Amino acid sequence: MTPKELQTNPPYPWLARRKSVTALIAVFFLLLSGACLFLCYNTYQETVQKSLIEDRASADLCALIIEEHFQKIVKTLESYANRRLLSQAVSQKNIHEAQRHLKNLTGHNPDMESLIITDSTGMLWVSEPARPDVMEKTFAYREWYRGVSENWQPYITDAVLRITGDRGTAIQIAMPIVDQKDNVVGILLNTQRAVQLGNIIRKANLAAGVTISVIDRQSRIICSSRYAYEKKIALYPFADKLREAMTNPDPSRVFAEPQPGGIERYLSPVGVAGIGWTVVVERDRRSILAETTNDFLQYIVIFILFFSTITLLLLFFQKHTVTQIELNNLRNEKELLISETRFRELFDHMSGGVAIYDVVHDGEDFIFSDMNMAGRRITGVAEGYSGKSVREVFPGVEQLGLFQVFRQVWRTGVAMSLPHSMYQDNNLAFWTENYVFKLPSGQIVAMFDDVTENKRAEEALKESEKRLREAQEMAHLGFWSWDVKTGHVEWSNEVFNIFGLNPKEFKPQIDSILALSPWPEDHQRDRELISRAMANHNPGSYEQKFLRPDQSVGYYYSTFRGNYNEKGELTSIVGTVLDITERKQTEERINKLNAELEQKVTERTAELAAKNAELERLNQVFVDRELRMRELKARISELEKK
Repeated sequence: MTPKELQTNPPYPWLARRKSVTALIAVFFLLLSGACLFLCYNTYQETVQKSLIEDRASADLCALIIEEHFQKIVKTLESYANRRLLSQAVSQKNIHEAQRHLKNLTGHNPDMESLIITDSTGMLWVSEPARPDVMEKTFAYREWYRGVSENWQPYITDAVLRITGDRGTAIQIAMPIVDQKDNVVGILLNTQRAVQLGNIIRKANLAAGVTISVIDRQSRIICSSRYAYEKKIALYPFADKLREAMTNPDPSRVFAEPQPGGIERYLSPVGVAGIGWTVVVERDRRSILAETTNDFLQYIVIFILFFSTITLLLLFFQKHTVTQIELNNLRNEKELLISETRFRELFDHMSGGVAIYDVVHDGEDFIFSDMNMAGRRITGVAEGYSGKSVREVFPGVEQLGLFQVFRQVWRTGVAMSLPHSMYQDNNLAFWTENYVFKLPSGQIVAMFDDVTENKRAEEALKESEKRLREAQEMAHLGFWSWDVKTGHVEWSNEVFNIFGLNPKEFKPQIDSILALSPWPEDHQRDRELISRAMANHNPGSYEQKFLRPDQSVGYYYSTFRGNYNEKGELTSIVGTVLDITERKQTEERINKLNAELEQKVTERTAELAAKNAELERLNQVFVDRELRMRELKARISELEKK
């Protein structure tokens, strides 16, 4: 639309209705709310995924650090256990020598603050620092002894309580001591306080709401940044959930704490290789919500601003539309009068006739409502038609079939045509071409053109074509055509008559006419002539003889020319065939008579030549006599003078 049209014709007139605007505002509110909720949810999910990835990375790193820490301890203990001097001291139970090795081990490794050596049965006989209260006691009942003695390999226990010192939570690493014959002669045991392991995991840089715990094989807490573990052994609160999470392809899952009203937390467990422990990073679900609060607030502010802007715009457009509609109503009232006048002028000055009918009695009759000037001129009905039935104004309308068309169009609503119909009654006779359709108001409109002159011209053309066919038959002139693209060949009836062929039995081809001549040399000559003419875009003609089905010889004369498209390509060939048999026969008779006449003329000419020669001789004799007579007369005159 142009700016002027937008001013005069509001593009969305429904905006003037308050219910429509209210509904549209509600729709925008729902759409924007949905978009805002989607963005919030998507942001929350992205934050969850990002946080869980960080948690798994932290758990992996912590598990790797613990693994390296214990591998270092195991390798250190193994290197000392394999020393020949220590093995000899243990075999001989040399307390002084064994004590020296233990002090050397703790001196070089400050983390190993508690070391003992037992014999192969688990009885303690040396320790560092010294513990006289447990000397000569057997520890075969302890986990570390059962683990190391099962197959005499290094063994790391789960969480245990120390029986000496501060009696806090600890982890014990047992290493078998063998002699040169690979016989187990003792066990070297290092006790690591869980607090030392806790100091390691506390170095991890964790975000707010994130904690880390190390769980042993029995789901007991070894150390944790959240749960108390230093003085007693506690079962991990999410022990059951942890086993469920470890069997899931995506182990990071959210679980609620077991106590009533417990906080939901995401668990990201990672196993510690070679030990069987698990490092679990916990994240408070509320911390993720707190992290995304700023984003949520931004979305809400944008939503409020966007919704307020749309609401104000809709209210503005509503007011603007109402104003435009009121102005349009004023303009339309003025333009309606102009439009009605213009319609009447167009209606009355249309070249074709138009009649409008009101439907009465459920389509049983049709009453004239209006008819333009052309309709009155064509039908010859000048006045007195308005308000009358079409059957009253045109008594022959039912015989014409137009009345039935009115009914069908009114019932179905589908426009129909009644082409080239002749109306006739006692007063009127004319040809019309009718088109009938139904208006939304229910009125029936008939549009009709006067084709009387066309029908007369058509009848004249048919009569002319009939006379042309008769003239062709009398002149023995036929027409033929060949469509190059489709290969279709068409002969007029006179072509079949000339060649004595039955149109129902014979299907013409492009070479059919030439094939009727049984003389091959003529075929070649005629084809070359046609090819040259088509190549030069020239018309051509040739004369040929042919054999009829009864073996009689006939003669025809054919003319032809090609039709070409814009590219100069041949599209079709058209031609004529003229029966010249009688003319050729007449020419032969004339030639024969001419030959006989020439023979007679020759003979008569010879006779005349002979007679002329005799006459010339007699004439010469006569001349000679005349000369002699003149000479005699001259002599006589001379003699008389004398």
